[in-house]
Amino acid sequence: MALIEYIPGEGPRDIQPDDIYSTTVYFCNNGACSGITFEGTWSEVNDFWYNNVTIGDGYATMQACNTYCRPNPCEYMNLNIVSITDESPAGNDGSITCSLSWVYDQTLPVITNVPINLYDPSGNIITTQYINPPEVFTFSNLTPGYYSIGVEPSFTYEVNGQTTELSNCDVRRQNVVIAEDKTVFGCSDPRACNYNPETTVDDGSCLYNDCNGDCNGEAYLDNCGNCVGGKTEELPCEADCAGVFGGTSVIDDCGVCNDPLSDSYNSSCLDCNGVINGPNMIDGCGDCNDPNNSTTWNSECSGCKDFCAENYDETAVFDCNGCCINTGMKLNCPCDDTTAIPTLELYSIFPDGVTWTVEEIGNEEYAELIIGSGVDYTYNGVSYTQEQDIEFLDSANVVFTTGEALPDGRVYGSVGIGLAEPGGSIIDGFYSIKIKVSAFYNGKTILDSVELEKCGLFLCNIEKCLQKHMKRIMLDAQCCDCDNLKETFIKAFTLYRAVKIAENCAIKSDIERAIKRLQEYCKILDNKTCVNC
Repeated sequence: MALIEYIPGEGPRDIQPDDIYSTTVYFCNNGACSGITFEGTWSEVNDFWYNNVTIGDGYATMQACNTYCRPNPCEYMNLNIVSITDESPAGNDGSITCSLSWVYDQTLPVITNVPINLYDPSGNIITTQYINPPEVFTFSNLTPGYYSIGVEPSFTYEVNGQTTELSNCDVRRQNVVIAEDKTVFGCSDPRACNYNPETTVDDGSCLYNDCNGDCNGEAYLDNCGNCVGGKTEELPCEADCAGVFGGTSVIDDCGVCNDPLSDSYNSSCLDCNGVINGPNMIDGCGDCNDPNNSTTWNSECSGCKDFCAENYDETAVFDCNGCCINTGMKLNCPCDDTTAIPTLELYSIFPDGVTWTVEEIGNEEYAELIIGSGVDYTYNGVSYTQEQDIEFLDSANVVFTTGEALPDGRVYGSVGIGLAEPGGSIIDGFYSIKIKVSAFYNGKTILDSVELEKCGLFLCNIEKCLQKHMKRIMLDAQCCDCDNLKETFIKAFTLYRAVKIAENCAIKSDIERAIKRLQEYCKILDNKTCVNC
């Protein structure tokens, strides 16, 4: 036996003796819907449907039953006044805020677009708003007067997809009064000359009589107690620069308030030379000078305070701001062995405007060049004496030239001395030069026949060796025993860096010993590298 759902408008299936059909019809009882399910043969079920749905009071669905079973929706509406705003002094801005609620349970249909009317005292509609309850809404821009608010008695609404005509919607109207503003703005102070006793709100407009009795006048009591200004046409009494009314003090030439008859008049701005508002002051050396004159200000006790400078002045109180002369020596190794010349450069950094004089140190000799340290030292248990060669240079080989300006305002100058012919060779070791100079700056002698002696270390040959083998051994591996040679190269390079860092003419024997070892390292590197290993 099969239970088959009855479908209105369709006939029975192929009838089997034991087939049973079933359907549910919904009925409205006391405002509530409920369903009755009936089972039987197709003919019995079809008759049940016809008698109760087609021509009876039953409904095919719960939704259809609920649509027609419920009471008038207006019975569930509540219209209330939330707030009333009376007219303000600006006028035409009263308002009424209302709420429309609709009390229903989850089975009741939803209603929308309920028309709410605003009526005048004669019952004429002023405006209409369409509300979806529950909702709060406002009628604005209302003038003072009587109003009423209510739901439109008859209107068409849609609920659950069906349009329904609603009449006699009896929701209680709400009567409202918008009060007229009776605020009076003005002055509430009885002391004011424009006092208004009817004022309810003080707007800050109070005016008062001046000392001449004029309302809102401009006359006032001056520091002498007199009523002046405004309509009095009287001028206030004046005070002198000391603030004394009727006093005699004035501003003197020094800008100080003084009595012209006193001894202090113009006395506060005399400079140290007795000149009124003069520029001179006592400087740090105790001298009367103009602080804006950099040549004279603090000049008597200023000097070079750089301890390393050639013109260091241990007695100087103030630094001379750029008058220091610093000298040094640079040794320039040529990159080109065939055309370039190795040179020794004696340089100086000095103030712009210094005048130099290179003086003789002997018979037409202007410089003494010393090549080699001449010291005795021991290496691997063997005693050595480093050779020393002394050359004297005439004026043609000692020419001082001035170079570029430096950021601190000083300039760079130097004397360049060639050490060999183009392509010639020089030895690695110490080089020294002696020269005697005088220097003049701003009319003063700042170096007076000073003998300058500078010493430096030349390692051109060792540097070329390391540069060459850096590529051959460390980069290109042009060697038969590269691992050991790399270790030898690293030792040589480390010792070279140590010698350059410790370069000091006071430890010549130690450095000569290090140079000897570097030269042996270079021989090992030269002998054990190859081009096609």
